[in-house]
Amino acid sequence: MTAYVHRDPLLRLLAAAGRQLARRPYLSASVALHAVALGLLYAFGSYQLGLSERAAEAVEVASSLRATQEASTTKRLQDLQTIKELLEKSAGREEARPEPGSAAGAPPQTPQQALERARALAREIEALDKDIQAEELARLTGKPKPPEPGRESQPQAAGDAASEPGAAPEMAQRPQQPAAEASAPVTAEAAAGEVATLESKARETLAKRLKRLEAKANGVQVEAGGQGAGGATEGGASPSRQGTESARAEIADFIGTGYARRPKSPRYTDDYFFDHGRAEIPPVDASGLVLGRGRMFGAGGEYANRVYLNSWYLIGPFDGRHGAGMFNNPPHPPEKAVLLDAVYYGKDGRLLRWRYVTARSYPLVLTDNVEDSVYYGYTEVSVDRDCDLTAWIGADDDVQVYLNDHMVWKGGNVNKASYFDAIFNQDRGYLRDYNRTEGRRVLHFKKGRNKLFFKLSNGPNGAFLSMVLTR
Repeated sequence: MTAYVHRDPLLRLLAAAGRQLARRPYLSASVALHAVALGLLYAFGSYQLGLSERAAEAVEVASSLRATQEASTTKRLQDLQTIKELLEKSAGREEARPEPGSAAGAPPQTPQQALERARALAREIEALDKDIQAEELARLTGKPKPPEPGRESQPQAAGDAASEPGAAPEMAQRPQQPAAEASAPVTAEAAAGEVATLESKARETLAKRLKRLEAKANGVQVEAGGQGAGGATEGGASPSRQGTESARAEIADFIGTGYARRPKSPRYTDDYFFDHGRAEIPPVDASGLVLGRGRMFGAGGEYANRVYLNSWYLIGPFDGRHGAGMFNNPPHPPEKAVLLDAVYYGKDGRLLRWRYVTARSYPLVLTDNVEDSVYYGYTEVSVDRDCDLTAWIGADDDVQVYLNDHMVWKGGNVNKASYFDAIFNQDRGYLRDYNRTEGRRVLHFKKGRNKLFFKLSNGPNGAFLSMVLTR
C-alpha cells in the first residue's frame, strides 16, 4: 500500500489537527461548541445590524415627514399673508409688509407659533373683508359707513357703537383671541390641520371678493336712491380703479383661474377638468413639426414648436386603489410639499426617495411600475416671457397635473377604452409625433421658472405620462 503524502503545508497542518481531535473527544466537543457560539454571535450581530439599519431608516422617514409638514404649514402661512395683502390691494388700502428679518416676518419656530400667526392672520382677513363690504354698502346706499371701534370721531355718551341705530353688528367689535386659545398646548399634527382649515376658509373669502370685483368689472351696477354720497355706484369709478384691476388679475392668478383656459374641445364635461367625458386624440399636422425635448422656451431654449417634457424628479410607488377608485386615490406626503431630499415609506413598506429621470424615449414610461399604485413627478419649465402654451396630456391610467400649485388637468380612466385601443393597438404615428394625447389645455406660464407637478395613478399593467408643450 502506498501512503498519500500531503504536500501542501496547510493541508498537513489540518490533517495533524484532525488526528489530535480524534485522540481527544473532549477537545473535539469544545471546538464544536465554540464554532456554534461563533455562528450564533455572527447571526445575532447581523440581525442587530439589520435592526440598526431599519431604525435609522425609520428615523430618516420620521424626519422627512416632519419637514414635509413644516414646509406645508409655512406655505399656508405665506398664502394667508398673500390673501390679506390682495384684499388690501383690491380695496386700495395697501399696508406696509413685514420685513423678512423682523419679528412679524420671521418664520415660526414651533407649531404653537405657527398656529397663533395663522389665527391672527385669519382674524385680520375676516375683519378686513367685512370692512370692505361695509364700505361698498355705504357707497351704494349713500349712508356713512359705521365707524370702526376705537376710531369714532366723538366718544359715545352712553353705550357703545353696537347699541346705536344703524350700526353694523358684525363691525361693532373685532373678534378677539380667547385666552384659552393662546395658551392651550397643541401638537404639530393638530396645528397643521387647523392652519390648513384657516387657509382654506381665507381662500373662500378671497374667491368671493374676486366674484364681486368681476361683477363690477362686467358692468353689474346697483344703485340705491339714484346717486349715493358723492354719486358713486358699485359699477362706477373708484379712486384706485387701476390698482383694483391689477389686484383682480393677481387674485385670479393666486386662486388659479388665470392658469387654465377653457378647453378647445366640446367633448369635455365641464369648463376645466376632464373626468367622465369621452377621451379625444387631437390631430397633429406632422408636416410642420419641429420636435424637441427639454424644459426651456424662448431665448436659450430649443428651437422647436413641439417640446416633450422628458426630465422629471419621480417618486413612487405609494399605495393606490383599483378600478374606479383610482380617480380619487388617497393623498401621500409629496402632495403636501416637494422636498427632493425627503424619504418616505411607500407601497409594501419599501423605502422611497426622489430620483431624477431623463427619458431617452417617448413617452415617459415608469420602469418600476406596480399595479394599484400612485407616483409623483416634479419639474420646472422656463420661459423668457409671460405666455400661453398648449399642454397636450395623455396618461395610463389617471393623472392630475398642477402648474404653480394650481390644478390645471384632471384626466380620469372612465370611458377611455377608445383612447387605449387607438394608442396601443393602432399607433398611427402617435409615437413619432409625440402625440399619445387624450386632450389638450391652454395654460398660462409666467416669465421665468414655472413649477409642474403630477400625480399618476396606475391600475393594472404598466403606466406612462405624455406631456408635450406647443406655442
